[in-house]
Amino acid sequence: MIKFNFMTVKLFLFFFATLITFAVDAEILNGNFEMGSLYGWTKTGTAWDDSPETTNYWPGQQVGFGCEGTYFALSRRSPFTAPDAETATGTLRSATFSIPEDHVLSFLICGWSKWPADPSNSYNYVSIKRVSDDTEIERFWAPDGNVMSKITFAPPTNLYNVELYVEVVDNCALTGYAWLGVDDFKVEEADPRNWDFETGTYTNWTVISGNAFGQPTTQNAGGQITGWQGTYYAGTLYPENAGVNEEATGVLRSVTFICPTNNAVLFLLNGWSSRGPFGNPGKVYNYVTLNLASDGTELDRVWAPNENVMQNVALESLAAYGKEVYIEVVDDCASNAYAWIGVDYFRLVDTKNFDFEEGYVGWDVSGVAWGSAPVTTNFVPEHFEFNPIHLDYYANSMVGGEINTGTLKSTTFMYPQDGYVKFLIGGWSSFGGGEGAYNYVALKKASDGSEFGRVYAPGQNLVVERAITNASAYNQEVYMEVVDNCTSGAYAWLSVDYFQIKTFVPEPPAEVTASDGTYSDGVKVTWLPSLEVDKYAVFRGVSDETNLAIDVSGDISAESNEYFDTTGLDNSNYYYWVKAGNSYGWSEFGDYDVGFRSTANPPDKPINQSPADGSLQNFPVALSASVYNDAGGWPFENSKWQLSSEATFSLSREFTGGTTNVVSALSGLVFTGTNYWRVSYQNDRSKWSDWSDSTTFIVERDVNSPYYFYDTFNNVSGSGDANMGYYNASRQYGTAAPLDYSIVGITEVGQSAGIPNKLTLNGVASCSPNYNFIDYTNFVMEFDVVPAASSWTGISFGKISQNAFPVSVGGIGIVFFGSAASATGVYQVFSGETTVAGGLVGAPNSTNMHVKIAVAAESFDNDTAYITMFINGKPMPLRQDEFIDPNPTNNHPLYFYAYEKASGFAANYITLYNNGDVGVIDNFKIKPCSAKMTTRTWESNADLWIGTSNEVEEFTHAVNLNWGTEITVDGLLFEAPGEINILQTNDSIPEVNGADWRVFGADGNISAGQFEFDSAPLPSGTGADIEKYFYYGWGSSIGITLSNLTSSSSNVFYIYGRPFDNSKPRASYISGSDGGIFLVDENVPPDKCQIISYEYLANVDGTFTLTFTPQPGQDYILYGFSSVETGIPEIGMVFSILYSVFGIYIMRKYIR
Repeated sequence: MIKFNFMTVKLFLFFFATLITFAVDAEILNGNFEMGSLYGWTKTGTAWDDSPETTNYWPGQQVGFGCEGTYFALSRRSPFTAPDAETATGTLRSATFSIPEDHVLSFLICGWSKWPADPSNSYNYVSIKRVSDDTEIERFWAPDGNVMSKITFAPPTNLYNVELYVEVVDNCALTGYAWLGVDDFKVEEADPRNWDFETGTYTNWTVISGNAFGQPTTQNAGGQITGWQGTYYAGTLYPENAGVNEEATGVLRSVTFICPTNNAVLFLLNGWSSRGPFGNPGKVYNYVTLNLASDGTELDRVWAPNENVMQNVALESLAAYGKEVYIEVVDDCASNAYAWIGVDYFRLVDTKNFDFEEGYVGWDVSGVAWGSAPVTTNFVPEHFEFNPIHLDYYANSMVGGEINTGTLKSTTFMYPQDGYVKFLIGGWSSFGGGEGAYNYVALKKASDGSEFGRVYAPGQNLVVERAITNASAYNQEVYMEVVDNCTSGAYAWLSVDYFQIKTFVPEPPAEVTASDGTYSDGVKVTWLPSLEVDKYAVFRGVSDETNLAIDVSGDISAESNEYFDTTGLDNSNYYYWVKAGNSYGWSEFGDYDVGFRSTANPPDKPINQSPADGSLQNFPVALSASVYNDAGGWPFENSKWQLSSEATFSLSREFTGGTTNVVSALSGLVFTGTNYWRVSYQNDRSKWSDWSDSTTFIVERDVNSPYYFYDTFNNVSGSGDANMGYYNASRQYGTAAPLDYSIVGITEVGQSAGIPNKLTLNGVASCSPNYNFIDYTNFVMEFDVVPAASSWTGISFGKISQNAFPVSVGGIGIVFFGSAASATGVYQVFSGETTVAGGLVGAPNSTNMHVKIAVAAESFDNDTAYITMFINGKPMPLRQDEFIDPNPTNNHPLYFYAYEKASGFAANYITLYNNGDVGVIDNFKIKPCSAKMTTRTWESNADLWIGTSNEVEEFTHAVNLNWGTEITVDGLLFEAPGEINILQTNDSIPEVNGADWRVFGADGNISAGQFEFDSAPLPSGTGADIEKYFYYGWGSSIGITLSNLTSSSSNVFYIYGRPFDNSKPRASYISGSDGGIFLVDENVPPDKCQIISYEYLANVDGTFTLTFTPQPGQDYILYGFSSVETGIPEIGMVFSILYSVFGIYIMRKYIR
């Protein structure tokens, strides 16, 4: 994307800009930033990048949502993870303009003017100034939100046709809530109806009676009254009449207007219609009406909502369509408190309201399932995977209770020729998944209600895009019907949003890209292929006005998605669009990109200046090179810096530094030992200089540390964000330490922080070590966390980028809800953007949780990976499913302690994430795992490692799960669990236990069985008595916990068991509370059993847990177990091949 920053302005462009400026002096040059640059604006400071942003700037945070077109200007630097993204300050000054008589200036603004808890504005605003003396006429503060709000400025009459300019000011250097965004500055004709009161008067309104309505007001009652649009609103709390107070009454009436068919009057309303908490709860005074102009008949009424915050409400009546009507605002309460009303921003809206942004205006609602209004994604905190879909609101039938039913019916509309209706839908149409039993969207004929097509809810929480098409509906009047007809208490809801009426004319191609100076003889234009397309055409213009664009390519085959334009001038900037065509016609213009051809030369080669060549450096490491210089006069556009452990740079790490010759090297990019470094500069013709001649510096790290990375968050003097003192002695340990963080939002560490020696994440905040942890494919993450009480705190790992939201592309996300958000300790697991487990419970979220997550990956090349998690030493399920049996009485939920991610990981950026309130993190560790495991067949007593390899007195545990039968094998007594009243196979009990051990199931039950072999005898020796009766999880995971172990002692755990069934894959995942995780894939013949040897360190509290997770549809059969204290975990090396080299390993041993 080109950034407009010209040194030379071509005569043509000069005349073109002059024509715009003087022919329409009311227009603000590039006021909507759709040039894709800041052309026409003058910037100071570093807050504003040279290119405006799009709403993709910060995925999931809706920054700039509601902007006009593609681009908006943002004072939060790109990328959003940049260390100085919010701390940078600066201004933007517009070109000169004037406002004619009866016109106003309007614009969009988002961002923050104060910390959320502060009472008043203090920074970040838009100023309207007079050119002649730079006097500030009006100031508008950022609205304290991520989504755009519209502002309208009506100048005093003495400022009509006076030269003005806009100055956008970011004067906040804080690390959070410190930015603003703006868009769509334009001068437009004032609304003659004055429905937004931005004239500051009641022009075109009539005070029918009373003195409550003096003049529009800006008063906010100390911050209590909020939500109006622009500067003024009409209200009776502050009548603006001398000597008049809240007891005043009155009636305010609009001018008459025609209400179009299928339109409603939408407006903002606050105030009181009853005596608040003190009196009649019914609505008895203060309201707004829609009336027929002919005779004053009242068509609709809306009461004040008993709220200080303005609400979106509507006046609507079929009887108003095509008629002349007026609005009346009535304050008829003479009390001295809770006696006022406020209104603002009246407008006519199309009642189709297919995206629910205007409430349920235009929809007939029956039943109670859909509630009184659409919802946002926050309405069920434990299901934030309900993606925002389209803008802010969507309809969800869970809001009225899953057991309840209801229907939404749209207004009627004409179904187009060659058309279809596209929409977003989520939810459930059968219990536990699948489609087709209940809950659906239907397209119906308006005249008789007959159905043209139906789509069922997709059987998942996340929405998907669906469509209904039927040639019989072409040119018919139709409506949409959304039906929740399920009375179950679970899996009984659906959600919908963003109905669109489309035709089969193709959509414009996406991701149009034009080359920026790459070629001297032309511009290369590329795009993504479109569906159902026969041809393309490339259009070019000198501005973003599509009506001036010309077809430069003619028809291009649908087989191609690129075009090379050789007809443009050198170093001239052109706008490029691509249209797609088929037999139904040509698409509209879509997004454009600006490109140019250039014969410009690159900048001068930089020279490394510091650190001194070969010097020993401490963190942070500052790199400095010579000042940028370009003989052609082209401005400085960017810089790129490379670090390598080799002089040839065959293995290098690269980062961009913007328009600076001094950078701080991210700690995660610095190699241990000798670092070679170099830099290259880029001009704004996209030409890069030669690399500087490399020089070196040296850093030292602890290469013998048992940790990969360990941040204690201790030893920080003062307080600051997560990077405060990251390099201090004794704060961080590990072979990759010290590491600084990429930070989003507000983080804090330090002695004077609210919680010293810990990391706090405040509000929506995250921090990610500046390192891609791919050195070890098998690793353990540990940390202590107290989740944000009223929201959630979590971790994402295996991600392809830093500060990744837990529900985002690639990797795994795990979030823990706080005690106020979930009394049951809900946590959720996500694989990329897919929900693995949406509502698991049992996390001890009311106190500190010690979380240990183990990962075993074959590679970081998208090979299969396995994950387990323990909290406070307890195994926690990571996946849930449903066991469906031909006998429905056997149906039951399944829970799994291990999760297999078949698509694996492509990278391993790790992020600590918080979604609101305050989350607390401590002792964040990433380390390789030293757990070891072996397997062998079990044919005789000699295979049991008793006597020959371990002395009997060294065993701490020996258990025979043979239902009450104690046995002795080679002098070792195997205790039994005692009499258990199980006489039938497949009977279930909650658990089986002894004084210092317990066997349990992830779903709360274990089952018992007896396994008979027909083709071969049992193992020989007395140990055969162990192999008779067994326990298993009936599809779920099972676990064994040992207690009364010596704290932190070395031990070996022996498991006597076998996979379940020879006819199916019988791999099982085995994981320990020490962080080990293994996949054991055994082809055990029918006459063979299996013994697993697992070397482990006991927990500090003298416990240890081992879990078994079979692959789907299988079980692991458990006959018995024993554990021996060794002190040196090397037992059994002589009996089997040990697949372990300091990690967690995947074992595939085939026994024949």
